[in-house]
Amino acid sequence: YALEIPFTTSSSSPVHVSATMKIYCVLLGLSTLAASSSAQFAIFSAIGSFFQSILGLYESPQYKAVSNASSVDFEKRFYEKTVWTCAEGSESSPTFMKLFQYIGGENVNKTTFSMTVPVRMHYMEISNSSINFTEMCFFIPKDHQANPPIPTGEGMRIRKDGEMNIYTRKFSGFASNRDWHAEYKKLRQALLDAGEPFKDDKSFFAAGYNSPMELLNRRNEVWLLGK
Repeated sequence: YALEIPFTTSSSSPVHVSATMKIYCVLLGLSTLAASSSAQFAIFSAIGSFFQSILGLYESPQYKAVSNASSVDFEKRFYEKTVWTCAEGSESSPTFMKLFQYIGGENVNKTTFSMTVPVRMHYMEISNSSINFTEMCFFIPKDHQANPPIPTGEGMRIRKDGEMNIYTRKFSGFASNRDWHAEYKKLRQALLDAGEPFKDDKSFFAAGYNSPMELLNRRNEVWLLGK
């Protein structure tokens, strides 16, 4: 299932293509041996996601960068209206699987669709040294945003976000809760120092764009809502 987490790469060398085809063949062979339809779907989805990542085909929310001119510590963006499917939880892995099953057809219409980016998580700061994970969301592809399939999983919902300004800070590496918290604090302080208006309620979004398979040039972002 780890292959389903979104990732990107731009390599097109002969060695890379050869390795890619070997992985494809292994996954294809496993899919023919899978006993259940759910296992087959997971493996075929992994194949599709693997090649999508190579070609950079993952769909994501469109935004416009808004010049802030005063700081290199953050970027201000304007996002159009977006629709997400979200799952409540206290741990990221089981919450991710609920969303994975949703895009695999566990919804009232039994609709399946491709993985998107980013995987968006919501955190609450409960002290100066700790945060709580509360929710994870997948971006609904544009073709389904007008009438998104209703999830059937427990603790899941469709979330419709209006137009919004987002302040974001990028960083790389494999992000832990400690990393998310540290970057949130840096972003918050940078906004306070710059006098930027933002929703300061001890909560923030964490956006991940990569699979555990991608070791370099990873993209992580913390988001705070603008006023």
